[in-house]
Amino acid sequence: MSFGQQVSQSKTKVMVVQSKEASLAPTTPSIYLNSGDQSTLQVVTEFFYLGSMDSQEGDISVELNKRIARMRGAYFRLQGRVFENNALSLTPKLRLYKMFILQWSIYVSIYTQ
Repeated sequence: MSFGQQVSQSKTKVMVVQSKEASLAPTTPSIYLNSGDQSTLQVVTEFFYLGSMDSQEGDISVELNKRIARMRGAYFRLQGRVFENNALSLTPKLRLYKMFILQWSIYVSIYTQ
């Protein structure tokens, strides 16, 4: 049965996610795209998708550190030009803080709950 979609075997990768607490041995899946094909798909331990990184153990510390670094970078880019600028009143400073810094904080806090 064909649905008209072609899957590239060289671009398709497989990752098995297991918790650290599980005392199971790591699993290596054997997944084939075609029933007659004998070559399996590549198994990876880290997977990048839409700017996020997922690991095989389900550990999100690397992703959190990356997001916190982005939030700090956004703050320090605005610190000298905006927050320490005496010519700007508090209103535009708060707007910029809410638009850039607070958004990254919320983005990071979603993963810590």
